[in-house]
Amino acid sequence: MASWQAPQDQPLLSIVCLTYNHEHYLSDALHGFLAQTTHFPFEILIHDDASTDGTREIIQQYAKNYPHIIRTILQEKNQFSLGVSPLMAAIPAARGKYIAYCEGDDYWLDTHKAGRQVQFLEDHPDYAICYTDSRPFSGKTIMAPVTAGTTRDLPADELKRSPSIFTLTTCFRNAMTLPPEFASIKYGDMALWSLIGHHGKGKYLGDIQPSLYRIHPSGMHSSNPFRKRLDMEFQTYSALFNYYQRIGNQELAEYFFERVSGVVFMKNLVEFKVFNTLANFTRLVIKGLYKRVIKRQ
Repeated sequence: MASWQAPQDQPLLSIVCLTYNHEHYLSDALHGFLAQTTHFPFEILIHDDASTDGTREIIQQYAKNYPHIIRTILQEKNQFSLGVSPLMAAIPAARGKYIAYCEGDDYWLDTHKAGRQVQFLEDHPDYAICYTDSRPFSGKTIMAPVTAGTTRDLPADELKRSPSIFTLTTCFRNAMTLPPEFASIKYGDMALWSLIGHHGKGKYLGDIQPSLYRIHPSGMHSSNPFRKRLDMEFQTYSALFNYYQRIGNQELAEYFFERVSGVVFMKNLVEFKVFNTLANFTRLVIKGLYKRVIKRQ
């Protein structure tokens, strides 16, 4: 705080941290935030979705120790289980011009991450988001890099289509208002990237040390079976389709309708309909080939 060049009650950056039963992991995340070296004030906004372990007590202790930096939103009922994305409360509460997003079971290694990302966005108004690389880890073992997240620059039109970006590595402009359709979204980050795409491009900053994505049994993504993840994708893409349909953006509405259709197809395969689905698909292919042969004759 001694190096901050603005009043502490006017944060330039809000670090939004979503937690749920992160008792064994949250301290790592908070240490990574508090270790950031910046010339500007930042706040740490922690949203706890009614944890049932000791997470809330840890949050309250850190908030007591760092009252000028940490703010809290402590839910009494689990919003996710009620069908409401925690982002609906966390994002509007962020006071910063920029938002860095990291969940309570992940953490940052680079102590200059926040400063460099904010500076990039300050210097490049045509970019709405910047992001870095990440590494999965379990226990004390850092695993091989994964290819699920984007490690290249993205044009605005591609951002609007909800690409895969490592959530814990992002910093973006606090420029969007979350529409009501997003309340039911399960993968809130995917929806955010789509909205952010309406405000500019995406920049990959590969020279910032990768952040660490924790693999553990109770992780929201890794703990869910494949069928459950498909359900979450279905809800997310459906909400995006409804949103773009409502505002009259037919191009994006059609795009997300196709994504919904793709998830439905996969769900049919998973839900013990593999053979019937493949049989029907094979019949359609054969029928199509037969028609082509007849036409040629």
